[in-house]
Amino acid sequence: TVRTALAAADPEAPSATADWPRYAELVPHLTHAGAPEDTGEDVQRLVLNCLRYTYLSGDLEAGRELGREAFAAWERLLGPEHPRLLDLTHHYANVLRALGEYTATERMDW
Repeated sequence: TVRTALAAADPEAPSATADWPRYAELVPHLTHAGAPEDTGEDVQRLVLNCLRYTYLSGDLEAGRELGREAFAAWERLLGPEHPRLLDLTHHYANVLRALGEYTATERMDW
């Protein structure tokens, strides 16, 4: 599937600036491919890595969109205590804080 192909293209190093061009290519395709709704561990790891990339690189608007979609889907699909949802919450909250959206960050269930 497209999602599997996207996950296979993940450099798995969102903090490595040398890999940012690859992440910049991947991020715009995630929503259109339905990656935030995917329950596969590899695809969810890609979403987490891309969200972390958006925060570190300053692509905060893309991070807000990806985080919002993934948070809504994962909370429903995985449940509130799932470790990947907790990871997502951490990275999504970083994006929201960087955007100055402190009230939205406080409302998130930890």
